[in-house]
Amino acid sequence: MQQTLLSILAIVVVGMFALGQQQDVASSERAVYEREMQERAAEKVRELLYEVQSLPFDEADIGSPSIRTNAAGLSVIGPESDEPNSSYFDDVDDYDGFTKTVSVSNSATDGGSVSHPVYLRVAVRYVRPDDPDQASAVQTLAKEILIEGFYGDSAPAPDVEPDVQLAQVVTPTWHQIHN
Repeated sequence: MQQTLLSILAIVVVGMFALGQQQDVASSERAVYEREMQERAAEKVRELLYEVQSLPFDEADIGSPSIRTNAAGLSVIGPESDEPNSSYFDDVDDYDGFTKTVSVSNSATDGGSVSHPVYLRVAVRYVRPDDPDQASAVQTLAKEILIEGFYGDSAPAPDVEPDVQLAQVVTPTWHQIHN
């Protein structure tokens, strides 16, 4: 009888140890998955940022050979009425409010890959040139492009913190140098 109880106790202890090991492995796999998804989302955010910042600083500057030196005549942030989607966008601020869903792949536990959606959201705003962390209530010679990336099974609510976020402040001079 005593040996039977000891045997049962040993089986329970070994089972608890095995369960703990399995939970550690599962936790490690989840951490690897999260890191891979964050890397894939960051790649997509960077790609979209490069696309946005490759456009002219402002609609009013398209075709102008000179660098703008004042804020007079700058356009309002956002796409114009004749720009229904991103294929028509012709300057940086047209992307304000733009959203896009892209698919990324990451490793599966069986050695294959699994495809997941990444939701991208863009915001563009005028910022103070002397303090680009501060939004400006008036048009300035500095615009901040903020791109947020979210991964998950459904589109994020507006108040959800992004999984990945990149920001770039562009100016007419910055644009002239980098494009």
